[in-house]
Amino acid sequence: MIAKMTQKYKSMLVAGFVMMVLVSVGIVSAAPGDGSAGVTNPIKANTIQDLIFQLADIVLTIAVPVSAILLIYSGFLFVMARGNESEVTKAKETFLWTVVGIAVLFGARFLSEIVRGTINQLKG
Repeated sequence: MIAKMTQKYKSMLVAGFVMMVLVSVGIVSAAPGDGSAGVTNPIKANTIQDLIFQLADIVLTIAVPVSAILLIYSGFLFVMARGNESEVTKAKETFLWTVVGIAVLFGARFLSEIVRGTINQLKG
């Protein structure tokens, strides 16, 4: 038993070392070819508010289809309840919390837009 665990940990250690080497090779190869050292910025945002705005866009892009699927699922729960009170209650709660989640998502997007506009207005 201990020998198997030791072999498992050795394998994990070797795999971690290989990953570390591969990542470091990838970072070094990402350096510009003009002789200067460094890694180019993969993020298109130059300011923190642009970064937050882009992150909010990514979250919204992922969350909108998930929200649609959850709304369809809650409708499916209503249909499958067939008048059973406990199942109808479960479907109502699923629908309610899906709508609350959608409201929070769009509210966060709205707030990030307001904060971004305010910061840009204060900067002049």
